[in-house]
Amino acid sequence: MRLTPARLIERIETRHGSLAATERLAAIVNGWASLEHLANRDNRMPGGFNDWEVVQDSGFSRRPAIKQLRSFVARPAIVTALHGVRVAASVVLILPVRNPVLRGVVGASSATAGVLLAPLHQNGGDGSDQVGTFTQALTAAARLSRSDRVTDVILWATSAQTTLAYLASGWVKLLGKPWREGTAIKGVMRTRTYGAEPLFRILQKHPELGRLAEVGTLVIECAYPIVYALNGKARLVYLGGVAALHTGIAVVMGLGRFLPAFLSLQPPVLYTATKNPGRDNTFPRVLAGATAIAAAGMGATQAVISRRARRLRGRQQTFTTSRGAQLAVEYRPSRNRQSPLLVFENSLVAVQEYWQPILSKLEIDAATLTYDRPGYGASIPAPGSRSLESHAADLDDLIRNFSQDREVWLIGHSLGGYLIRKAAPQLTTKIAGLILLDPTTATMTSTEDAEADREAMSSLTEGFPLMELSLRGGGALLLNPQVWSIPADAAASHRVSSVYRDHRIWRAGREEWDAAVREIINERVDQATTVAPLEVPTLVITASTSVSLHPVSADTHRALAAQVPEGRHLVVRATHDGMLTDPRSVPAVAAEIDRFIATPSATHADRLPGAGSREVA
Repeated sequence: MRLTPARLIERIETRHGSLAATERLAAIVNGWASLEHLANRDNRMPGGFNDWEVVQDSGFSRRPAIKQLRSFVARPAIVTALHGVRVAASVVLILPVRNPVLRGVVGASSATAGVLLAPLHQNGGDGSDQVGTFTQALTAAARLSRSDRVTDVILWATSAQTTLAYLASGWVKLLGKPWREGTAIKGVMRTRTYGAEPLFRILQKHPELGRLAEVGTLVIECAYPIVYALNGKARLVYLGGVAALHTGIAVVMGLGRFLPAFLSLQPPVLYTATKNPGRDNTFPRVLAGATAIAAAGMGATQAVISRRARRLRGRQQTFTTSRGAQLAVEYRPSRNRQSPLLVFENSLVAVQEYWQPILSKLEIDAATLTYDRPGYGASIPAPGSRSLESHAADLDDLIRNFSQDREVWLIGHSLGGYLIRKAAPQLTTKIAGLILLDPTTATMTSTEDAEADREAMSSLTEGFPLMELSLRGGGALLLNPQVWSIPADAAASHRVSSVYRDHRIWRAGREEWDAAVREIINERVDQATTVAPLEVPTLVITASTSVSLHPVSADTHRALAAQVPEGRHLVVRATHDGMLTDPRSVPAVAAEIDRFIATPSATHADRLPGAGSREVA
């Protein structure tokens, strides 16, 4: 019998037709991904952006058993074997093999391999990898259960996850300025990674086309649950629009696996949205009841967590600035009262516990001062002040109070590096030197480049409004704080977790970044507003993965160090955040800080003419 589109839809609307379609599409995604990773094995070699020695602790469990397993999996032969398993499994699942147990075992093997391999490909991976592993695991469970009721539960669960994913994606976009202002798609089209220059030129000439595409995308994603209220033909038209959206994204952005990955989520939706007397509908009823109960409990829990987030942590004390801001600070005196004072400036949405690994490795005798900016944890802004408005004055108050006539060094990471560069010339206390760890810097000068960079930089905090809204609504327990809170010890990690489950830090971070982006863009287009270099010894350290992912970073950082006579630049083998947290990278960073503070003037002689940098293993 010839398989027409109508017959194909009828088949997918059945339990086992939906399961088979999702299973095969997931198999295509996973097999395709493994072939790509096998072809790009250089990315996992030393110096590559997935160098395992650098990325192995980024955002994943620190339990010893898990770390040992992942280190074993990271061996080249094991990686190749697991990708081979996924490719072979994909072939079996795409073929018309009828044995459900065999299909279940093969699918489970592919999903397991995907979970084991995920940490090795965290840079350069995308949502299609997660979708492929997720759907493969669920379809394998359905096959192995050999139960229609369990299969229905799994298809309902997949549909619920799909609906939630589209809703979250749509509302995140709607909360972001670029999508509300109609500049989002044009901004993406001008990027190097996902852009298409011909289409960008068209959108630049005809911005109404980009606006139309943005409105269509927002309607499709934000209104996704409507698929359950539409009749048969209207439902197919709507899901056809979803397929067209993903096809356009895949073609324009060159995301090949993106199309089958997200199409694999549609068959369960089609099945669960179709009236079917033989379907078990227990899952949505249980889900609705559980959601109502969970919402009430989450609201009460959120209130408790928010109060805890605003308490002083560990050995912190409150310092009130001349403008009325109350800052949570931790001051550690030195053995010698003549030793220097090191003042540490946090990155975006980073709290002072991030500096603990560095502090524990410093050998120089020095007093140290860490603090949280207003809106982070127990730190409260001055009445009526806006984000970063009084940063330099607050920092000046802190230094004058704790320096006690000692020489002062400012150390900043990422956005913190930019902030101390900007504040240093305004301080009344003389600064002995600056140490900038992978600092945020201005790299472009033309108006067109500045516009592109503004859009790219603004995207960094696109998810923050949703985080803030979710936490205001009681979503604290849904946030995994381990992704954000990575200080040195478990006790500190527990204290910090409540800070990241409080909406204030996300609001403060968004406002800080918006203010910083405006200032940085102004620097790029108006040389009169450029931050003037402070003529003091300056050490700039770049993370190796930043060089791999953003090659201009090293050049910009090198130029930054070259602005002052006693400037020095080096590249350390680390990720951007791993400079402060990775046990393999922290000792090298701390050693360079020790060396530079101890002999800042000697380092200038070490620089090669025209080079000004070196790489640290």
